[in-house]
Amino acid sequence: ALGINKSSLENSKVKIFPNPSSDGIYFLSDLTEIKSINVFDIYGREVLKINNPSKSEFMDLSTLSSGSYFISIMTINGNISNRKIVK
Repeated sequence: ALGINKSSLENSKVKIFPNPSSDGIYFLSDLTEIKSINVFDIYGREVLKINNPSKSEFMDLSTLSSGSYFISIMTINGNISNRKIVK
């Protein structure tokens, strides 16, 4: 529905854990070209963002309400991988 080039990112080595999480999630990636990690609520509103993350990154979710969220991982060449997380 987002009209996005998904290419090989769907099968890439990006791990998000723990899921579900009460306070935060970790990202581990073999990709060096991640441009941003965005978190959206179920209404599509951006609630968190990290620009130019490192290969190992922690995202604090403690300020978010409990519920389902969507993580969008974008590479510098425009590929996007979307994942669902639960807090």
